[in-house]
Amino acid sequence: MRVRACSHTSRWSRVPAWLAHSSGVSPRRPPSDWTRRLPHHVIQRGNNRQPVFLAPKAYQAFVECLLVAKQQCRVRLHASVLMTNHIHLLMEPEHEGDLSRFMQSVGRRYFRYFNADHERTGPGTTRSSS
Repeated sequence: MRVRACSHTSRWSRVPAWLAHSSGVSPRRPPSDWTRRLPHHVIQRGNNRQPVFLAPKAYQAFVECLLVAKQQCRVRLHASVLMTNHIHLLMEPEHEGDLSRFMQSVGRRYFRYFNADHERTGPGTTRSSS
């Protein structure tokens, strides 16, 4: 899954993709002049826009992952929209790095759930490929 964060003060959100690499501003990583307590709109999509949720119980599992991560990280979760193949989150981190830790926690938990539920192997699972 890919994560894309945007904020109104983020300089990299205004940099065209063709210029981002030559200017030293990475579109995948927020700049160092991060502003705390600023709401961030995060969009997370499935690989190749494939479905992220294949059953109704998967939505509930993802919400549980959000709640666990919210308890561990200093992030205010203002809104969430769970679509079939992507997720929208409106979050406000208290400190630099909180947003990254939050998304990493959610991703790892949901990835383990998804792989176990669909008997798949890959990062985050303990099943062998044999």
